[in-house]
Amino acid sequence: SSPRVRKRRPFFRRAMEKLLKEVREMNTRFQSQESVADGLLKKCLEVQQKIQTLHQCEDGFNELNKASGRRSAIELLHGSKHESERIRTMEEENRELRMSLREHQETLELLMTKYREQIASLTTANRMDRSCVNLLNTALEQELAAKDEKILEMAGIMEQADRKS
Repeated sequence: SSPRVRKRRPFFRRAMEKLLKEVREMNTRFQSQESVADGLLKKCLEVQQKIQTLHQCEDGFNELNKASGRRSAIELLHGSKHESERIRTMEEENRELRMSLREHQETLELLMTKYREQIASLTTANRMDRSCVNLLNTALEQELAAKDEKILEMAGIMEQADRKS
């Protein structure tokens, strides 16, 4: 029974090493994805601030135009149209960044789920390995105890034979 247990130990060791390698790789990918998500979030906030600034500028220009009264209606419409296009472009960029951020968050959630599964699998394999070692130790201890008894019995028989002769 002990040769079979010895053959299993390298298998468990290889399995555990493979699992540890996969966990490390997943951790590296997770950190990379987290960095990308942080960058996207920062870009989203920047675009949102730009949009707010453009809205404020537009309001300021409208007030100045009303106060000055010097610009023609065509000039005002052209400026307004240009600003509206810029605002729409920035809003579209903001939507794209949010979608990308959502995708990265989903990827991170998937990675974390896989990571948790790998850790659970590794923990289970480790427990199985320990119980195999414990069973082997128990069997060896019983075998040694039985041999010790036989040796003591044989020593007693030899001692009796010595006394008789």
